[in-house]
Amino acid sequence: MIARATLLSFGLWIVLLVFVRVAVIPPETCGIESEERIAESAVAAAAWMTRNQNVDGTYVYLYYNE
Repeated sequence: MIARATLLSFGLWIVLLVFVRVAVIPPETCGIESEERIAESAVAAAAWMTRNQNVDGTYVYLYYNE
């Protein structure tokens, strides 16, 4: 009897986890991009790093223009 209750409990947990994965958590997709667009993004990221790096190698994370 205990084994049956344990199996039922595990079965319900598995069903719940499968439901959460399928219905609640969306699949991860990035979309389809061209190689040119990916290269442009990499260049923009490198430019951002260059603009925001201080002389001592640290970065500006917050900037308040007041």
